[in-house]
Amino acid sequence: MVRRLRTTAINCSTIGDNTIITGVSGKRIVITSLVIVVGGETNLTLYDGTTALSGPMDLGASGEPRGFVSNHTEGGMILSTGNAFIINLSIGVQTSGFVSFYLD
Repeated sequence: MVRRLRTTAINCSTIGDNTIITGVSGKRIVITSLVIVVGGETNLTLYDGTTALSGPMDLGASGEPRGFVSNHTEGGMILSTGNAFIINLSIGVQTSGFVSFYLD
C-alpha cells in the first residue's frame, strides 16, 4: 500500500480546542512531523480526539521556548481510528506551523 504524505498548516489563535486535522471514519492519522511556533504566552496541549497526547506545554512567556519541532520518523505518532488531531490553547495567541501526516 502506498502512503500519501500530506502536510497541513497550523494557523489558530482561539482559546480552547482547535481542530488541525479532521478525523476520517475508519482511518488513523499518523503524524510524521510537527512544527509549532507561538506568538505569545500559552499552555498548549496536543489531543487525539478527546484524549491528551501531551501535558500542557508552557510556551511563549519570557525565558520560555516560542515553539518546538517534533520528528516522528520511526512509526509516527499514531492517533486512534476516526479521531481528529486537536491543539488546545489555554490563552488565545497566534499559533502557527505545520503538521505532516498520512492516513492509515
